[in-house]
Amino acid sequence: MIRLFMVASYALTTTCCTSVMASPEDPWANQAGSEDCDGVVHLLSWRWRRTNSSDEVAQLAALSQSTSVIKPNKTDRYKAPLVLISWVFGSDYMKQPSFSQFLRSAAGCGADVIIAGDAVPKDVPLPANVVNYEISWDEIARALEQHFNDRKPLRGFRNVSLGARGARTAELRPLSGLLLADQIRGYEWWGWIDVDMWLGDVTKFLRLQDADSDFWSPVLYLHDGRKISLGPFSAVRNVPRMNNLLKQPAYRSMTKTMLEQQVLVNFDEWGENYDPTTRRRFNQSFSYVLKHANESGSIRISDWLGDKGAQFGWDGHCCSGEDRNPDCGFCRLDISKNGRSRILAKDGAELLFCHMQYGKQFPDFQRSCAANLGEPSLTYAFRAGVYPTRAWPGVSAANAAALARSCPGLAAMDLRSQPVLAGGIHAALTGDVFFALLFIIVVVGVSKLAAMISKDFPKEADRKFGYGETAVIYSSRLNLLHKMLTVAMTVAGLGYCAYIWTRRRHDQPILALFVCLAETFCIYVSIVTRIQMWHRQHRFVCRLDALKPEFPREDWPKVELLWTHYLEPPALSRDPLECALRMDYPPEKLVLTIGDDGYHVRKQGLIGPPSPNQYEVTELGLQMEQMIRGTLQDRLQAGEEVTETRMVVQAKEHRSDGRPEGAPGGLTIIEF
Repeated sequence: MIRLFMVASYALTTTCCTSVMASPEDPWANQAGSEDCDGVVHLLSWRWRRTNSSDEVAQLAALSQSTSVIKPNKTDRYKAPLVLISWVFGSDYMKQPSFSQFLRSAAGCGADVIIAGDAVPKDVPLPANVVNYEISWDEIARALEQHFNDRKPLRGFRNVSLGARGARTAELRPLSGLLLADQIRGYEWWGWIDVDMWLGDVTKFLRLQDADSDFWSPVLYLHDGRKISLGPFSAVRNVPRMNNLLKQPAYRSMTKTMLEQQVLVNFDEWGENYDPTTRRRFNQSFSYVLKHANESGSIRISDWLGDKGAQFGWDGHCCSGEDRNPDCGFCRLDISKNGRSRILAKDGAELLFCHMQYGKQFPDFQRSCAANLGEPSLTYAFRAGVYPTRAWPGVSAANAAALARSCPGLAAMDLRSQPVLAGGIHAALTGDVFFALLFIIVVVGVSKLAAMISKDFPKEADRKFGYGETAVIYSSRLNLLHKMLTVAMTVAGLGYCAYIWTRRRHDQPILALFVCLAETFCIYVSIVTRIQMWHRQHRFVCRLDALKPEFPREDWPKVELLWTHYLEPPALSRDPLECALRMDYPPEKLVLTIGDDGYHVRKQGLIGPPSPNQYEVTELGLQMEQMIRGTLQDRLQAGEEVTETRMVVQAKEHRSDGRPEGAPGGLTIIEF
């Protein structure tokens, strides 16, 4: 008999050393192998294998031993940034081995976990970060009626049969923030999960999320426009705008309609089971709510950061018979020395989780030559469009041929028909000469372009200054390339604008118009910016005393520095005066001028045209003289003194040469 076990063998094995079985006294303790290992212990593998009843009993005994009872340590809660909620109604499922395997992975996922619904059987141990919150169906109904139906009965929700409640709880996932408000208090994020899955290092992937986003799920990267919320795993920022999102007037009626249904409508995802005769399926889903709220600006949803998001595993195409791909059905759970979980595919890609949606339903599922499949990768799910992987591992020609010989009923994989997303690196590893050469050409081209940019302008040793010249201007050596790229960008930008306009969404004309206008504006700004830098050049400057051959100091130009003063305290002018005096410049070539407009003031009570004898020196003017005199005296050496020359310049009306002066009463010039 070929039996699909959630874990066909509970084998504690490592790739480099002898395995170590978990201690019955401490089933959640860190696992470690010999000193030659890296501290990672291969705990669980989901694989196809021939078993008999005795093997099955032995495997279950080993699993039971590894998950013996342990007292939960609730003091560790609230240390995690995320709490994950799973709604479970039906204690029979919690007695299955798959539930213990879920707990094993949850213990090291880095988040706290709440099992909400029925009580967990007493003989099922819970790790320290997992708690059981018991709540009845009637209590849930009363809470929902209070939030969405003015305390009137939701008859459709209350009449759900006992057998259907386990599946119907999927609709409660987006409502968890309302139903479990006290339980999620203190966390930065809350989310929902299934229990027919293994959890990886969840907090590691959480750190890849945009800090300003209010929602994240591993299907956001698809940019599908509809697939936003994912049923097996999604996370919500723990803030009122998200927890109360479904209570807003725009979504309240939709939520009430969903709750009145007695069947599963996949509200937590994109509503594919809702009203199949109409197109209301997506418009009655939580993904639609998130999309609409994000577009209206009430919440913010951004793409996953990092390496194109997070991968996850799903067994749908293995167990439903839709796919005969040999690379189908492998997940591995590793526990590190510090107790953290990690889910790996066969190709080494780290997964956020592994979802056994169908495997739990068909324990006796058989497929041809299943024993020869070994432990293949999870790439089948990604190839089928569930989620794109970073690199398609594929199967080499030799392995595919060997598999075809050992399993004639199984079609060999054609690697050429599979999408390759890893570019040149993966192609080089799999022997694809074309992509390997393309990768080399790109690397060489980038290095050559970097070398050209580094030589854009001449280096310091190659700059030539004329006799007595302190500045020289060089044009960029890449101006021609820059102009060609600018022209190409202009043509491509105009083509892009025409492309998005002809393919706009006609069902949302206003949104499409603004999107096209925004893209056109961005292209316009880019073109204008490039044209402004049409002919790039750089001005290089050299100090007079650094010119080669040496430029005689007697030929240096005369430099005059001028700053003004009015009614400010003269002490404010002391710092700029001292800085100017410290300049490395010949003193005979340097002239410092302070234009003091508050030095004179006209005597009060005088009328008629101003004359020089109508003005007197202000107190601030005298202080300015003393400040200048004192600053210069501080710099005197032995035998030196400060000399002053005072000169009065008459106003226009009192000058014989008629030279105009701006000051009506004339000027007083004091030279130190």
